[in-house]
Amino acid sequence: MRTILLILLCALALGSAEPNPVLRAWRVNPQAANVTNEDLAAVLPDVHSVRADDRYAYAESAGLALQSLGPLEANGIDVPAGRRKFLYRIPLEPRPAAAKSMATPIGVIGAFTNGVPIYNFTSVVSWRDQNLWHLDAAAAAGGMTPLLSSLLGSDQHHSPLIGFAFDGHPIYGPYGVDADGRVRRFRSSYRLRKIVKRDVLPDGTVLGPSQEGPAVDSKYPAGTFVEDYEYVAGSGDLDEHNGRMARTPEYPEGTYAYFLSTDTGNRVMFPYLIGPTYSGQVSAAELVNAAHAERPDEINVPSVTYQPLDAADRGRISLSAPVGIDAGKPQILSLEFHDARGRRLRFLERTHERPVHLVVASKDLQEFAHIHPELQPDDTFAVTCQFGNAGEYWLFADYTLPGAAPSIARFRVTVRGAAQKAEPVVADALPPDRTIAKVRHGLRIVLTLPPSLHAGDDLAFRFSVSDPATGQPVSDLQPYLGAWAHMLIARSDGARFIHAHPLEDAWAGAQSDPWQHTHTAPGPSPASIGTVTGFREPGLYRLWVQFQRNGEIVTVPFTFTVGARIAAVSPVAEQKADVRVIVSAAGFTPARISLPAGKPMRIGFERRDAENCASAVLFPEFNLRKELPAGKTTLIELPAAAPREISFSCGMKMFRGTLLVR
Repeated sequence: MRTILLILLCALALGSAEPNPVLRAWRVNPQAANVTNEDLAAVLPDVHSVRADDRYAYAESAGLALQSLGPLEANGIDVPAGRRKFLYRIPLEPRPAAAKSMATPIGVIGAFTNGVPIYNFTSVVSWRDQNLWHLDAAAAAGGMTPLLSSLLGSDQHHSPLIGFAFDGHPIYGPYGVDADGRVRRFRSSYRLRKIVKRDVLPDGTVLGPSQEGPAVDSKYPAGTFVEDYEYVAGSGDLDEHNGRMARTPEYPEGTYAYFLSTDTGNRVMFPYLIGPTYSGQVSAAELVNAAHAERPDEINVPSVTYQPLDAADRGRISLSAPVGIDAGKPQILSLEFHDARGRRLRFLERTHERPVHLVVASKDLQEFAHIHPELQPDDTFAVTCQFGNAGEYWLFADYTLPGAAPSIARFRVTVRGAAQKAEPVVADALPPDRTIAKVRHGLRIVLTLPPSLHAGDDLAFRFSVSDPATGQPVSDLQPYLGAWAHMLIARSDGARFIHAHPLEDAWAGAQSDPWQHTHTAPGPSPASIGTVTGFREPGLYRLWVQFQRNGEIVTVPFTFTVGARIAAVSPVAEQKADVRVIVSAAGFTPARISLPAGKPMRIGFERRDAENCASAVLFPEFNLRKELPAGKTTLIELPAAAPREISFSCGMKMFRGTLLVR
């Protein structure tokens, strides 16, 4: 009897307790419980249901609001068109973050109480699509809606609870109660940086000339990009997460809460709702499932970390893969990137439409895949890869860190499974006209090799695509990753790898749209496509040509032998120059050159080897193109110029530099 009485008393106590705000704050549509029509239920506004388990609250929504939140719904990720369904998972009891806070992901980072998703306001749209200077999505949307105005509230009352972040902490409008019991607007501690040039990121990373954003002017004023802001501790009331500890109507004993940032004119201000990182503890798996909780949690597969084979890449990139990689089964490969201070990097320069190009090739070079890891909530880059056979594989990661030159990191992994007979790698038969023809996907692809193939020389490769039946050239190729074709070359021992692009892609008008970056000129594809590259060392090489037609990626392999140098490399001849520029796989060094105004300029370009794309240098302003032979210093004389900045680039426009005439 005493036990039964205790149970009844506990039940009464639980029944009288105030429900957790994470359960009661949602704006639930009263019709949702009675709607049986699936089509109607899919678009019914507001939250449809709220439930909980022992750890999370689950709020289901169609993602459609009765009224728009204007700029606070802005994003370049998920255009709110058509039916959308969200099942938000919010922790019932927020936990303090570990030593390192989790960054708010690119995508959904929380939910408004009416079921509308909250997005990271770092837009996927970036200057020249380089993934370095990101448009401020909320500022670009602009405007003020009646609903948003009502959320701003009055300075006489605490702002309403308007949503929850995925770490479980509540989000309020701009007005809260301070330590003295006064209701006032809580000020953000983020400020516009005092910059006139966009050549340094907020974390202090100095960018190369090709990575700079536009100058701060009337067309692109301060605040256009999220990188225009910096956090200044103590300059406002809110911390780096855009929140603070406070007593609120829903949490009278106090809680950590985020607050909507506004200025004295009630205009919403950066970072708006949640800063670049969460205050509370949240894992990558929780973020993956937070907006669509019907998905199962990620299964943690034991993994091993591989370091790059080349010392120059160590500390900047690492590879994680399952402890046992099995042939014939999908495997998740994950890459991590770090800056010079060991900080994990989220934004790499996007080249040819991707931040990372990962090439996977079997040791015998019979298997090949060109895949692209995607950014994950924990700022790693992951991709699923299936290895066809057991044995050793080479992985080549092509990437560019902010402020650095393009790099290719090499990894070697072993795949388990039944042993396969390795096919020998042999060179294709080479007729006197030095052409190799293959028929693939109903097309005849012909690769024309240079008159001689020797290490240390600039070598011109050209291929054409035609109809095997008529012999007529194909002119309906489609751009693939921003180019008419990609040529990927590996030496048989995996020690060398080159990612080359067509000369035809170096189009002068490619940057007419400041938000797009493409190398291909508009119009029909060229009759033949060529590139110039070089090899530092002799050996057997396999070249894979990739292009796109009718939405299908066509990959064709060619194998050839590169001979030894026909002459020893002589020391680079001295030339009388005002400035000497080293040309290598790292680009131009230095890439920024200071020269006096009003005087002719003499620049010596010392190209140390042929294994780079800089067989020529272009000065568009002077209508000047000059070949840069490997192993030589080429002297270029430029006329006197007035104070300004003058751009130059390699022939393929992959390497860029700037003359600072002062």
